[in-house]
Amino acid sequence: MSLESKQLRSLSKVYLEAVYGGEKKKDTSMVVTNADKKANTKAYQNMKAGVKGYKAADHMGEEKKAAKDYDGDGKVESGKDEYFRSKDKAIKKAMVKKIK
Repeated sequence: MSLESKQLRSLSKVYLEAVYGGEKKKDTSMVVTNADKKANTKAYQNMKAGVKGYKAADHMGEEKKAAKDYDGDGKVESGKDEYFRSKDKAIKKAMVKKIK
């Protein structure tokens, strides 16, 4: 190797560190999807068992929970369920008042 190629590699390494934060280790984990969950594949079973090398896809996360218990039932459901239940409860309450 000539002196120039050593200098170029050194310069390239410094550039990578300065611009991109250095070389990053590539993630080699297997990504498990909802399709794997539905089909109960070996990959999904291994991920649930805690075998290293498997990770859940971004869309595999649980539904987002509501910020608080809007319908007052003591449980915090998903945002959508919480909204519809509180709306339903308010409608029923208004109907009872109207009847009386």
